[in-house]
Amino acid sequence: MISTWLLFLLLFLSVVINGLLAWYCKKLLNYLSIVGDDTKMLLFMLAEYEDHLKDVYNRELFYGEPVLESLMKHTTDTADTIENFINNNQLSGSELPDE
Repeated sequence: MISTWLLFLLLFLSVVINGLLAWYCKKLLNYLSIVGDDTKMLLFMLAEYEDHLKDVYNRELFYGEPVLESLMKHTTDTADTIENFINNNQLSGSELPDE
């Protein structure tokens, strides 16, 4: 008799704990999805900045300016690092937007 009640109690606790863990996993996946979307948006904004910087660098007044050239290289390296981070930590099969 006691063992039957104990089994029912353990079953109930197991169902509750599994329900809580499922809820937590759902919240965690939602959070990771939001972080991934924000990271993709950051990469998109950085790509727009890189295009603008290239446009300024290619103007006759600034062409060959070493500071702008260094800034362009740093921007490109940063964009590549963020893109690699996104590709390595992607949960779904969605593609990045073409730059």
